Amino acid sequence: MKLRDKKYPSKQMVNLAVYDKSVKGSRHMAPVLFLYLLFIVVFIRFFLLEPVKEMAESEAALSQKQEELLRCQEYNSDYYQVEERYRQYFGTYLTPEERALINRVQVLRLLEETVERCGVIETITIQGNTCQLVVAQTPLSGISELTEALEASPLIQHVTVSTAVARQYEEQNDISQTVTADMTIILTGGDQIAE
Repeated sequence: MKLRDKKYPSKQMVNLAVYDKSVKGSRHMAPVLFLYLLFIVVFIRFFLLEPVKEMAESEAALSQKQEELLRCQEYNSDYYQVEERYRQYFGTYLTPEERALINRVQVLRLLEETVERCGVIETITIQGNTCQLVVAQTPLSGISELTEALEASPLIQHVTVSTAVARQYEEQNDISQTVTADMTIILTGGDQIAE
């Protein structure tokens, strides 16, 4: 048995890699690897997970606000109808000059209640603080009583009877004289009378 008879293959390539003898094991790599993993964990936590969490919270808050908005829109669906009624009752559509005038409904109610005791209203015209009233089928003495009753109201400042025309008519076999009176009524300012 000969040991030298075996031939080894000849080397055809040269390995030029340099073996670093300064790194001695994984003792030095462990702290570097730990710092690298710590950096990755901090990066993922603060730059990936936190923004995703904040976005999810923002989307939840947005959906809650949208539901609240829908509830408010449903609650206010009749807003324009309510606003129209409010304007009608409180006169917000009136100009400041019109608001300063006295309430027309109060004046008409007063005239109807006062005049129906002694006559019939033929026409009423109200412009500004002046009211033109034509009263028919009133006894002559009723005109002065009507004037006194109207002037007693806090809604009316002054009453003037400009014309009175006498008429004869027959009522239940009684012939009596009645007049048709044209009255000018000056109303008080609207701010002075509270409804």
